[in-house]
Amino acid sequence: MSNPARVQEQKQQTLNLLNLLNRADARDAAKIWPRFEDDYFLRHTPEELAWHLPAIARADDSTMPLLLVRGLTGSGTAVFLYTKDRDHLFGLTTGVLAQLGLNIIDARLNTTDDGYVLDSYAVVEENGTELDTDSFHEIQTALRSLIAAPSI
Repeated sequence: MSNPARVQEQKQQTLNLLNLLNRADARDAAKIWPRFEDDYFLRHTPEELAWHLPAIARADDSTMPLLLVRGLTGSGTAVFLYTKDRDHLFGLTTGVLAQLGLNIIDARLNTTDDGYVLDSYAVVEENGTELDTDSFHEIQTALRSLIAAPSI
């Protein structure tokens, strides 16, 4: 169920945070956010939205898929995927993460009206420990290879 007031609050908090960080401005948000359903804003924190927005604003066909990875203090590693949707993408993506020896402890999946996914995962090692930063590039490379392979 949509909550327009809460969505507006999330957007405003995100813009305030971005302004503090000098990372993006309202024009980027005005270009991008109308494509996203309210659920996207309700399922992410302003900090997560502020992490996603500048990268999405810079993304184009030559930089797709967009894959962001960062540590989450005390709660694993965040993996964010923004790309054109395709059949079985969630299953393929989670399969690659499993092949890398990762457990998914949270997944938030959103799709835009124009056919893009905004998928967020929180992952930990199979033994429940947090990943080291050396693993971040490995995750990006593996997911990028998967998505670049049109026949899979």
